[in-house]
Amino acid sequence: MSTSRKLLVVLVTLVIIANFYLVSRPTRLVTVDEVVEVLVQIDKVSEPVAHDAMEKSIQDREVMTSILRVVQSARPCEDHKCGRRGTIEFRGRSGEKVRLEFLPGHDERYYEFRKDGKLYRVDRAKFLAALRQLGIELPIQC
Repeated sequence: MSTSRKLLVVLVTLVIIANFYLVSRPTRLVTVDEVVEVLVQIDKVSEPVAHDAMEKSIQDREVMTSILRVVQSARPCEDHKCGRRGTIEFRGRSGEKVRLEFLPGHDERYYEFRKDGKLYRVDRAKFLAALRQLGIELPIQC
């Protein structure tokens, strides 16, 4: 094999590895230093499974940590035009806020978050379990 061909194989391999690393690693969506409150807003939805709008604010450190842990496990995914089902806002001690939109997405294994025009996904069961700690029951299928 020629030197140029070997170099090409090495470069292609590096691009594949870099792409895998960037897509598979978690993305730190919440950059608030010390979260002191989490506000969850659920939008009213009539189809396919109806539920009313609601809003919950939490300041319990254990529950906030549980929600934050799920959100911080998010991985980038391909965006689509589906609408949100609600928002989660993380509020920091010094007044900073990070707001994420969430939506069920098309893959039943994941819930998705939109931030700054980009889409990320997390394990659906873990996300729904974290919301249940707030007393929020979202349908598994939305």
